[in-house]
Amino acid sequence: MRLLILLLLSILSLHRTASAHQSEKSKSDLMQLDHAIEQYSVYNDLKQDRIRELVKLLESRRDNPDQLYGMQSLLADTYAAYQFDSTLHYLRANLDLALRSRHPGRINETRIKIADLYTSAGYYLEAADLLDRQIDTTELTGPLLGRYYVT
Repeated sequence: MRLLILLLLSILSLHRTASAHQSEKSKSDLMQLDHAIEQYSVYNDLKQDRIRELVKLLESRRDNPDQLYGMQSLLADTYAAYQFDSTLHYLRANLDLALRSRHPGRINETRIKIADLYTSAGYYLEAADLLDRQIDTTELTGPLLGRYYVT
């Protein structure tokens, strides 16, 4: 009986020690999170500066379709977790560019990106329509095919 009581007390002691350690780690994690939240304006300013720089670069690349496509893709990626409308704007601009240049790889890539954006925003029907009706999976290869199925 004494052995059982001693065993139970040992287990409770270990549980308390682990709980205390976890509590200290939680406090440390919360302090780091509070610090990051306090720095929100710094992070936001950095993101806005990056977007302004990319827009300036975009304006200087209007005469080269390949560079324009790349810059618009970069801007769409930058806006992706930040602003739905701007992301969609640059993706649609890329889709127009890809359609005009009749580049099937870019057309499919952009349509998949738009479907992915729709899915992340909760527009599931629009995403499904785009994936089912406007993308020919026989034209997809490698990473693009994988991204199609993930989306």
